Amino acid sequence: MANASGFARSSTQNSIWDVFSRREEYEVKFRDRYNRFPYYMSRNRQIFSPVVSEFLYQKGFHVEWPDNHTFALCLTHDIDRIFTNFTDITRRAVGCLFTKEPMRFGGHLLSFIQKKKYGRGVVSKIVDIEKKRGGISTFFIMATDIDPEDGNYTTANLSNELCYLLDSGNEIGLHGSKTAHCSLEQMKKEKREVEKVTAKNIESYRNHYLVIALPQTWNLLHESGFKYDCTLGYADCAGFRNGMCHPFEPYDLLKHNYIPILEIPLTVMDGTILDYMKLDHGRAWTLLEDLIGKTHDVNGVFTLLWHNTYFTGKDLELYEKIIDHCSKMGAWLTSCREIGEYWRKQSYDREIKRIFSEFLVR
Repeated sequence: MANASGFARSSTQNSIWDVFSRREEYEVKFRDRYNRFPYYMSRNRQIFSPVVSEFLYQKGFHVEWPDNHTFALCLTHDIDRIFTNFTDITRRAVGCLFTKEPMRFGGHLLSFIQKKKYGRGVVSKIVDIEKKRGGISTFFIMATDIDPEDGNYTTANLSNELCYLLDSGNEIGLHGSKTAHCSLEQMKKEKREVEKVTAKNIESYRNHYLVIALPQTWNLLHESGFKYDCTLGYADCAGFRNGMCHPFEPYDLLKHNYIPILEIPLTVMDGTILDYMKLDHGRAWTLLEDLIGKTHDVNGVFTLLWHNTYFTGKDLELYEKIIDHCSKMGAWLTSCREIGEYWRKQSYDREIKRIFSEFLVR
């Protein structure tokens, strides 16, 4: 069977390759209000199974993590806001009424009444929680306040917090603004802003609202000097967007080549399970436990996004339950950069491409 990429393969291999490369996203004619390709538009209905990673595992792709860890838990935090916002708090509070969670409703209202700042206090709280479990994480920081729907702070507002995070061994990444995903100029500008404040080279990226245009965004990230991206995940559904729970170099179906940037795909975002999917904490845990188990079984990476604004009440309890469960299962609790550096050192990205080359015969 031949295809537009110039390869010949079986129908099963064709399906695996199409899911991995996200072929359907090259053809999409509709996107949501944030210019995203939503899960409900996807033809791949196996979102809760890492079908491509399972295929690779069956082909002998077995990852060995440092210190005998059986899989990796990539801990990430998007810092969208550091000040309470009436619209945001109201939206979250009303959402809790639909999921019948009065405690979360009360907590959100109390946050607004107290004019709570989600800055240094919450950042140090996150660091302490993870440090006690031997983990570090990546904090994705926005560069500038350019849109009311983007962050409500500038990088300079967080200068003290950023120094504290770096001193604690954590990673600072860029949380690109809503339109940065399709603008090389904007992406580079925001990268420079964060680098100026941190005096560090920024290597990891995630776009705000999980907006990504394939393959354009990956190419722009490479041109901007990023090494790792953690954007590839759905906002409206948890799971494995391209069937992968392993880092990988994306394939450009238009140029017929791999893009030299490492994608560490997102598995679960807090707002996805609690707001978009409207799961209560009990049902959310049932789904999380299943996704974690499937990632563990193929020695993959479970990438978790937990915003600084979700570190209260039952949301916090759920976060701690996730990392404790993963730790007991042998997970390496670490950042995007740590995972990326190890992955490259072991040449696992090359091994994935070698396996695909066996059935992608020109």
